[in-house]
Amino acid sequence: MCLWVVLDLSSAEAESQTVPCRRLKASETVRLDWHRIPVSRASQLLSCWTGRNLIVHPKAAQITLESIGPNPVKKRDLWRTFQAALSSVGLYINRRSGYWIISQNQQESVTVLRVHTVRADVIAPLIRRVSGLDVSGDRSSNRLWVRGSRVEVRLARRWLARLDVQGHKVYLVAVRRRPAAQFVSLLNQIFDFQALHGVVVALSRTRQLLVRMPASRWPQVYAAIVRLDR
Repeated sequence: MCLWVVLDLSSAEAESQTVPCRRLKASETVRLDWHRIPVSRASQLLSCWTGRNLIVHPKAAQITLESIGPNPVKKRDLWRTFQAALSSVGLYINRRSGYWIISQNQQESVTVLRVHTVRADVIAPLIRRVSGLDVSGDRSSNRLWVRGSRVEVRLARRWLARLDVQGHKVYLVAVRRRPAAQFVSLLNQIFDFQALHGVVVALSRTRQLLVRMPASRWPQVYAAIVRLDR
């Protein structure tokens, strides 16, 4: 059996094109008649067909594969064909943390962390601000990319655990009248953040407060911040 997949993402109807997403049998063959397909789209299809967890680095996601195929490819050769197509545009596949990571660096050493309740592209810059770690977020897969030593990865995991909590939201508030650290002390006197299982962190360099707490209590906390900042 031959699965013939035709994709031309240079056309206006490109995004509406649908392709079967199922794991291929060993005996099946794929004819990849592709033109101008983003690496992110191609990796999604390869993940479906091969059962491998493919993740694309945010900087590589919109790089375009000009052409793949149209010669029929057996399932066992599909991975090699895809690697060759990536290599032609300067991309590489590295295995890390149970994922196959597509990036522009052959020696890329990253750890991928799954984000559950918040958006990875929103939480990544916040973790960078509070920790100084090299962290980026991929919105499509909702995962964080952490570059660094094991100690730095552990620190990123701890910050993610503090901010990614079911039923809570993360807020960033600028303050003007007092040092941010003073706000933390005052807010902890007014509210029992421990009882709320919440977190308030001072970003002294940018004069901001990072708050994670239940959304239902946020209006009270925000009102207190406004009063203290008068």
